[in-house]
Amino acid sequence: MKMSALDNIMSFDELLPNVVRSDGTTQTFDWSAISKNLQKETGMQKETAEEIAILVCRELLKFKLSYLTAPLIREVTCIVLLQGGYILERFKYTRVGMPVFELDLEESRWLKKWNDEDNLDVTIGEKVLEEYHKVKNAIYEIEQGENVT
Repeated sequence: MKMSALDNIMSFDELLPNVVRSDGTTQTFDWSAISKNLQKETGMQKETAEEIAILVCRELLKFKLSYLTAPLIREVTCIVLLQGGYILERFKYTRVGMPVFELDLEESRWLKKWNDEDNLDVTIGEKVLEEYHKVKNAIYEIEQGENVT
């Protein structure tokens, strides 16, 4: 990436809103955190990770949000990775968990069946672990040259 391109992206930190953390605190948006996380979590080269981070910032700017969250930044990053054909990297970077709607359904079913929340966390944990294993299997298949969609 040319230095002039890097000079232009420094303003992303000023243009994008703060990031609200899971503990409720906020931190200043830092575009380079996206690049660093991509390098660490996917093994992507620095230059490519920076290019992806720039595209993510451009997408985030389109939303004109008053605040950001790490999960939202990760979701947009995964979309940009898919758009760029980085399928393996998207699997490595994806977030594993349950959508709120599915979690609500699971909790509702559990309470109807057992009338208490004991062991609900184990059931949810099993479902998340199952999803994790599916993602790891997809990563393995891609690395072995198999076609994964």
